[in-house]
Amino acid sequence: MYFPVGWPKQLNAAQPTGDLRPLVHICSNQDRLLFAVLTHSSISVWYCKPAVQIVCFRRSDNSVVEFGMNVSAKWKPDSSMIAITTSKGYILFYQVEVELQKKNACLYVQREERQIGGKRDEIELNASDSIPALNLSQVAYKQVLGGVTSLVCLREELMVATHSGTLQRIRWDGLVNEDMTIHLGSIPFSNDLQHSRALQLNDPSIYVCRQDYSPLLGGFAVVLSNGRAAFITANTLKFEPSNVVGVWAQEVTRATTAAINHKYTLMAFGCQNGEGIVYHLDEL
Repeated sequence: MYFPVGWPKQLNAAQPTGDLRPLVHICSNQDRLLFAVLTHSSISVWYCKPAVQIVCFRRSDNSVVEFGMNVSAKWKPDSSMIAITTSKGYILFYQVEVELQKKNACLYVQREERQIGGKRDEIELNASDSIPALNLSQVAYKQVLGGVTSLVCLREELMVATHSGTLQRIRWDGLVNEDMTIHLGSIPFSNDLQHSRALQLNDPSIYVCRQDYSPLLGGFAVVLSNGRAAFITANTLKFEPSNVVGVWAQEVTRATTAAINHKYTLMAFGCQNGEGIVYHLDEL
């Protein structure tokens, strides 16, 4: 369980020009030091503690017209790139680089005030506590046929779910690994981990609308467009299409979102009626 601690903090996401647009998505990197904030036409990177904005990239009007508005984002595990999905089915790839022109590559240097011998003095904290100066630049883009419904990071690739019922593997340079594309209709789904009486979906219009991945659990918690939820796994972490199988989450018929807690091997599914249903992996 997660419980709120302390008082909420409000952050001013307005740009120096006074432009305040609705926020559409927020996501942190793997080590929770940075988080990205999306509006329909911009992406900004913030430092977590203290919460300060480091850099903002504003897309041009022509870019928004051509590729569509920003929808969601995903960090690369090493925090060197960010992938952004758009409303027109594109994935935009942004490089996150340390700006070496800044002194010590730091945007802010945190100092601590201490009183020594009756005198106040400022002591500079370790470099690891300083806030890095970062630069954002778009380096590639990829149009995904069928449109993107969700994406997760699978090691050095993105697993991209589409409206056409496929799970595509796209590298961070925008190239598609065609041989590893998974068609949802080819996955056998069963009611238990022993995969007894596994059956494939008989409705080609069903697709994955939400997903979460855990390498420690070796699979994905997914929500399908018909409201059902499942855990998709394979015999190896390569997730070759011929080895992929699914296990239904029993009694879940109106799911809207999914999340995995790998520490306790738990999967949580949010439902339309406001309920949250949590499964231990062994209970599927």
